[in-house]
Amino acid sequence: MQFYTWPSTMELKISAPDGDHCAGEWIVSSKGGEHKLAGPIDSCKVTDSGIAFLVRDYRGLTMSESYWAHYTGDALVGWVEYRGYSKSSRMSGSWELRKEH
Repeated sequence: MQFYTWPSTMELKISAPDGDHCAGEWIVSSKGGEHKLAGPIDSCKVTDSGIAFLVRDYRGLTMSESYWAHYTGDALVGWVEYRGYSKSSRMSGSWELRKEH
């Protein structure tokens, strides 16, 4: 994941897709284990081409981070966007997930 100020890995647990709606948990950890963020995902939608969901700001400082991705072979390749309450508070990054075997 290329988004936080520290090298990180992301884990996404999707449960019980109901049509195109789903629920799940998002976990981001630093490679050295110093940092870990986790929480439920909101507004999760799965389509034939990919997935989109929101992660509420764990600090309560902003509205949410938006994640979306498309299937590319055996991976999900996506983007993340952070929007704060002020227009000048914006960041974006990329991520890639592969199915755990």
